[in-house]
Amino acid sequence: MLLHVGEAEPGGHLLLGVAPGRVNLLQQLPEGASDELVTAALLHDLGHLLHDLGEDIADRGVDSRHERVGANQLERWFGPEVVEPIRMHADSKRYLCWKEAGYFGDLSAASKQSLALQGGPML
Repeated sequence: MLLHVGEAEPGGHLLLGVAPGRVNLLQQLPEGASDELVTAALLHDLGHLLHDLGEDIADRGVDSRHERVGANQLERWFGPEVVEPIRMHADSKRYLCWKEAGYFGDLSAASKQSLALQGGPML
């Protein structure tokens, strides 16, 4: 299952999503989702709170690599079942933009901006 951040409001990534849906995470998780997947989904954007680069980092053309920042911190307490989906969620968005027609068009402006900084859709 690919983990991707959904959009809540302009400039923000407040709702969590699991591909292919981009709505409230807890409604999108499959019945019987593992505790590890739920944990990863809830913590996947922790890196935004941990980096010291400021809130307007994307506007300055810088990728915070928040997925790695968060995963690196969380691996102290969680195993790979939690940490790896967090580490890979930006790449998941890149993959889905390449693979699924219409996925890119559904992204918010903020998510499109971060996608460009993260390398754009995979080819």
